[in-house]
Formats: sequence, C-alpha cells, structure tokens
Amino acid sequence: MVRFFGKICLIVAPLAAITIGFAGLAWHTGEALPIDHVVSRQQSTAGTLYGTRLLEDIMSYKLLTYRERQPKLLILGSSQLLQFRSEFFSKEPDAVYNASGGGWRLPQLIQLYQQLETLPAIVILGADLFWFNAQVEQVSRATSARNVDAGLEGIRLATIETVHKLLGGELSLTDMIRRRDPVYGHQVIGLKALEISFGFRADGSLQRGLLVANPTMRAERVEKDIQSFEGLGFSYTAGDQLNSATLDMLSGFLDQLDSDGVEVIGVTTPYHFAIYEKMQQSGAYSYMEKAVPRLEALFSVHDFEYYFFDDMRKWGAAYGEWYDGHHGAESNALRMILTMIENQAELFDAYADHGAIRDLLRNFENPMDVFGEYQS
Repeated sequence: MVRFFGKICLIVAPLAAITIGFAGLAWHTGEALPIDHVVSRQQSTAGTLYGTRLLEDIMSYKLLTYRERQPKLLILGSSQLLQFRSEFFSKEPDAVYNASGGGWRLPQLIQLYQQLETLPAIVILGADLFWFNAQVEQVSRATSARNVDAGLEGIRLATIETVHKLLGGELSLTDMIRRRDPVYGHQVIGLKALEISFGFRADGSLQRGLLVANPTMRAERVEKDIQSFEGLGFSYTAGDQLNSATLDMLSGFLDQLDSDGVEVIGVTTPYHFAIYEKMQQSGAYSYMEKAVPRLEALFSVHDFEYYFFDDMRKWGAAYGEWYDGHHGAESNALRMILTMIENQAELFDAYADHGAIRDLLRNFENPMDVFGEYQS
C-alpha cells in the first residue's frame, strides 16, 4: 500500500508542481491578481498599466482606485471619455480621476456614483447621444466579472489564459517575467497590457498602445467605420424619437448631484465629422437634433454647463484625430477640455493651465500621444 501511494505521489507531484508554477506565473503577470492588489501595485509604481484578458467589468477596479486617490475632480462616462487624462489638469493631476468604463451607459454611471464613500467637488459627466435614442434598447450591462475578486475560479481561468499565451507563442516566458508594455516599456499588470499595450493607466484613462505606434492601423479603422457606419451597431442606430425613460433617469441623477453639492459639467463627445455629416444628410438621425436641446435644458435646471461637440473642425480638429468612427484621440479630448476651462475659468483655475494646454495642441505630433511619451 505504501509503495502504491508512493507511485501515485511520483505521478501527481510533478503535475501539481507544474500547475502551481503556472498559477504563480499568472499571479506574477497580474492576470490572476486580486483587484485590491492591482490598485495597490498600480498606484505605488509610476506608469504601471493594467489590462487583463479576462476582465469583463471594471466597476470594482474603478471604485477601489477612486477610494485610493480621493479625487476632487471626477471624469465619469463611457469609453467616449477614456482619452481624458489627469495630466491635462497639470496644476493638480493627482486630484483628477477618470472613472469611465467601456460600454457603460447611464445606469452604470449612477451605480458607480452611488457607491462612492466620499464625493468629488466636480464631475465631468459624459452623455452619449445614442442613450437617448428610442430605437436603442437601454439595457444595463452586467456588473460582475470572472476575475474581479480573483478567488479560485479567477485564478483557474487566469492560469489557463496564461498557459494558452505561453504555449501558443504569443508571449514568451521572458516577456511574462519582465512585465513590460511593448510600446512604452512601462510596468504592466495583466496579459492584455503585456501583449498589446492596452489597459488603464493609474488615473483611469485608457492607453491603446498599438494605435499610438501604428497610425496606419488607426487610419484603416477610421476609414472602415466611415464607409460602413450604418451597420456598426447601437451607437450608430438611426432614429427619430427620444427615449423619455433615459431622459428622466438623467434628470434624477442631476437632481442627486446637485443636492450633494457637486458641480457638474455635461459633455457629449463627437462622431468623426465625416460620419456626422452623413448622419445629418441622411435625415434618419433626427433624434440627435431633438436630444441636444433637451439635454441643455436638463443641465441648465441646476445651472450646470453642457457642451455638445458636433463637428470638431469648429474646434480645430483634423481628419486623423480619431481612432475609429466615434472615439476621438487624446488631442480631441484636449480640445474639449480647453473649451471647458476657457468657458469656466473660475471652476478649473486650481486644476488646469490654459497656456500649457494650448502649447500641447500647437506642438503634438501624434494625436494619440499629445505628451510625446512614445519614441518610435
């Protein structure tokens, strides 16, 4: 019997060692790292990028980072606002956090805000026009994720993903041990950041490193969207009626923000102007014309400013300052911020330097990298 169990151990022990080794590697890369460890590591090491393959929702990550940073100025919206960086507010960048999430709609923004333990002084609130299109189903996306809390299931899935990337040759063992972003060379947490330089910076903004380093890829994405935008899904859906339920939801949220003493700046970000022109010419998107005055009225009830950026050429943008049909590059985000702080200088004076932003807009070479951090 002893000999039998000894043989079993000889078989099982190597397999266990290999499994533990791969799980340890998944932990080391950050793919299996619990979210509180992610936040601690990222906030303590400058430049660290967070992007895992398995993360499906980032609500917990954004909430925990907010708690760690305790910002005075909160940027809150969908992926449309993820190019808004704290460094744009150069006088006090540590006081700014971008809690926006990819694919989020109004219910997620409200959910996140209502879970904040302390409140910011200012919220830049994104309001995507398609939210108010009656033809678009206004569903609230799930707010749970497979590896938000890690645990055994999260570790198992992250380990499988790590093995797949390693044995498939997409990432080498050296890559995984070094944990360096392939575009900027910064520390990373997670396989997506490691493989394609995609993930969240410490300020909550989104880095898309491959699109920084490859302008041809960026241009191809934009052209593809311009040519076929009508078949691209919910954000491009035609419609002529407004969704009154979503407007009521926004009204209630603004009531809450006002009663909490938070100053709000509403912003609707632009489609690429070539797409916006086609939308206007088609006559099939009249909900947009109806939505804008309704949004202006809702924000004005509380004396909140609202900015609708339609054709960004009015603000000096060029054709190539997008990375797809409805996501502007950093330079476009910078133009929008400049407009806000020029119109509301007293509100932003403690945070932003007009002259510094104008200098960036005059001197940038890569619209996805206005600070010139990427060296080709």
